[in-house]
Amino acid sequence: MGYADESKREDDPAPYSLNPTYPKNEISTPAATAEPITPEILLAMAY
Repeated sequence: MGYADESKREDDPAPYSLNPTYPKNEISTPAATAEPITPEILLAMAY
């Protein structure tokens, strides 16, 4: 049964793999900072 549990654990991370960067992006996005998004920031992101 140990092997069966391990195989299930491998299948469980599947939902996380659908959006693995979501938590990281949420932290790195300007929304996480105190700065509001301004046209200057958008231009900086574009270039």
